[in-house]
Amino acid sequence: MTATAPILPYSQSTTPPRFARFLLRTLGWPFFTAQIFLTLLLLWLARIPGSLDPLFYGVFLGGPLLLLWILRLLLRTVLWRIYKPTDSHFLRGLIPFALAFIAPILLTILLVCDAPFRLAFLYSQSALEREALAAKSVAASASMPTSIYLPSKKSVGLFTASTITYDPSLDVVKFTFQDAGFLDAQGVAYSTRSLPRHIDNESYIPFQGPWYHYLQSF
Repeated sequence: MTATAPILPYSQSTTPPRFARFLLRTLGWPFFTAQIFLTLLLLWLARIPGSLDPLFYGVFLGGPLLLLWILRLLLRTVLWRIYKPTDSHFLRGLIPFALAFIAPILLTILLVCDAPFRLAFLYSQSALEREALAAKSVAASASMPTSIYLPSKKSVGLFTASTITYDPSLDVVKFTFQDAGFLDAQGVAYSTRSLPRHIDNESYIPFQGPWYHYLQSF
């Protein structure tokens, strides 16, 4: 009487196909790295007040990335139960995924606190002050002080100014930033005087010392 070979469970007797072997790998650290780079990109774009770029890149890059990895996580869970039901390393592979979701939470907190703009302004404050004083000096040397517009965009610190305008009636220098705002112009304003909060279609919101958030509605 010949002995018959034992019948192994499906998960042990079947070699996973190539696509299943790929999905059974952790690959959480590439996802974590991509999430970190996307978070840093959004923080960099969010330094511009009123910019829609963080929303655009967050939806069109972050959305597909999140859906892709959620789908892959679900498939990996199913395949793991089929091919490796007794393997205890499944939860270990979820650590990078859990860490990756900390990045959106941290990003949300920083955006609510307006941290990207505040840090960019802190770094660029001295350059902005130099440009403001230069604009006032040019206006003072003219026969009749008037508004000064840039012939082209100019980098000032971490910002790109599309216009630098001096208003002698209020003694205020207004910087409008490239890509700031959607249906309006936004930036910062510098004045040693106390400015009213609203003048015609312009708004000046006190920010720091002689600096104001500047908004011009159209």
